[in-house]
Formats: sequence, C-alpha cells, structure tokens
Amino acid sequence: NSEPFLIEYNIRMGDPECQVILPRLKTDLIKILKNVNSNKLRNTKIKWKKQKCMTIVLCTKGYPGEYKKNLKIRNLQKIINKNRNIFSIGLNSKTWDKKRIEILPLFEWKIFAKKSMLYTFNIQRKNRIPTLNDLYWVRDMNEELHPENGWFAEFTLNGKWKKNHHKIQSKSQIFGHLINNWIQWTPNENFLWTAKNLQRVRVIGLSQNMSWKKNIENMFVEIKSKNQIINSQFLDKSKLPNIQPYDILWYSPIVQSQLGLTLGKDLISVTYFHQFSSKTVGIVQDIPAYHLGGVEVFVQNTFNKKINLVFCANNLWNRMYYITEDRPMPLRNFSFQFTYKLNNK
Repeated sequence: NSEPFLIEYNIRMGDPECQVILPRLKTDLIKILKNVNSNKLRNTKIKWKKQKCMTIVLCTKGYPGEYKKNLKIRNLQKIINKNRNIFSIGLNSKTWDKKRIEILPLFEWKIFAKKSMLYTFNIQRKNRIPTLNDLYWVRDMNEELHPENGWFAEFTLNGKWKKNHHKIQSKSQIFGHLINNWIQWTPNENFLWTAKNLQRVRVIGLSQNMSWKKNIENMFVEIKSKNQIINSQFLDKSKLPNIQPYDILWYSPIVQSQLGLTLGKDLISVTYFHQFSSKTVGIVQDIPAYHLGGVEVFVQNTFNKKINLVFCANNLWNRMYYITEDRPMPLRNFSFQFTYKLNNK
C-alpha cells in the first residue's frame, strides 16, 4: 500500500548497515578493531551519537538482475548538506567517448653509414586501450578507465659486422616516453587491486643488445647480452595511492641485464641464460635485487623437418624473488613446447 515495511532483521555489516551504524559511532573504529584482534574488547568503551540515522538505497531498475548502465544521476548537489552523506558504488564522474578516433602521427629518419651501420630516429604518438582484464576485473565494468596515450621518441644505432667465421650484431637505443593516463594496478580504498589511470608518467632510458657468433664446422658458439638502464617517474600528485611529483615508478628496476651462452651442433643447441634485476621501488616496501639462471634446449627441424622442440628449466638455482610486495615468483620450474610446420618453406 505504498507504505514502508520491514524486509529483514540483519546482523551482517553490509553496505546499508554500515551506512546507518558507522555515522553514529563516536569511538574510533580502528581502535575497536585493534582491541577485537587483541581480545581487549571488553575493556573498550564504545560511545554513540544521539542523533537518529536512516539510509535510502537508490539503484538502477532491474538490479540485482539485468539493468541498464551509464544512466545519469542529476541534482545530487541539492541534497548534500552537513547532515547528509552520499555513498556511491559503481558511479563514474565521466565516461570515455568511444566514438572519438585519434590520428597517430609517426616521423622517422634513417641514415645508412657504410654497409654495417644504420642510424634511426623516430618520434610517434601511441595509444593503448585498456585490456579486458583492466576493464572487467571489478564486478561492474571499470568504465572510467581511459586509454593510455603519449609521445615516444627513440634514437637507435644498429650495427652488423661479419668476418671469416665471426658475426657480430649490435643495437643501442636512447629513448624517452611521456605517457598520459598511464594504467597501473594499485590497491583501492578497500585494499583490492584494480586498474587505475595515474595521469602523467615520464620514462627515460638507455638499452643495449649485442650478440657474437662463431661457426666452427658443424658447431657454433654464441653469446648474447641485453642491458637496460631506465628512469621512470610520476609527474603528478595523487592522494590514493599516495604519490608525489617525481616519485620513482613502482616495480620498475633501474638496471636490468641478461647474458646468454649458447653451444650448438647440427640441429641441437643448449643455452644458459642469466638475468639480473636491480632493487625496485614498491608501494609499501622496496624490493631487493635478484639474480636468476636458466637452461634452454632447442631441437629444430626434427621428424622430416616439421617439428621444433624447446625444453626450458627456469630459475635453475631455485631462488626466492619478488617483483611486487608479498608476491613471491615461481621457484624452479620447467616448460616444454613444440611447433609443427604445415609446410617446409
């Protein structure tokens, strides 16, 4: 008859319950929770405000079943005052206009020096749209997530030298990136990891790849190295998570290096690779540097030259290491893969 009626008595502290109980609480909630954890609740004096409190829940028609999304809520400012609180779940302050198409320019300049050297300079604008994991990890679609966009500038020097049975290849690069709306996974106010745009990020770095190979009859020896020095910084301030301008980017080690030694004969090659990552800055604590080693066995063109086989033993020393806080990465592990060629071309 269009009158209020009682649905249930509820002792669970869900969203509507908290919205009417906690605003009346005068005692510090954190203090209460700590005393519960230490079995001191009986000695805790819990004080309450004398005011009455009522909550009204506004949800989209059809919820919790199928319901429409992206509906506008108007005139919220008219009901906000010192005696009223508005709690929101799954609301967006703005949405991404999916109809917008951006032109992505690219400028590249190449200079050939003799036959063995190539200088390349390019500057371009790139976009990266959020992945499905970024958008749908939370219960409702993370529609307020914007695509990354920014400018990328790179200067590259490529070199190739071949003499007798020796072959050397080199690639050195200086790069700088300025990224807007950088997508980073961070804990939210409920300590749940979600994707979030963190405004502007600047990346400056130097990378160097080099390989040396020598053929000896039906055998070969090859050494490969990859090295990178990188400095990544936030350029804007944020409250949650707490970021100050020019803070170092989380989980981005300054130095990363990899060295590999390969011995091959006929169709079989064995590679030992060694990886080093320097100390990394995290949200809660710094992550120490670590070394990893591994072995890879590659067999190519077996069974009528149609199948390639790869067996890999990773983290050979069985070391404990981290790339984020409190998330140890795999200890010694093994992988096997094969590829089949549909033709011999």
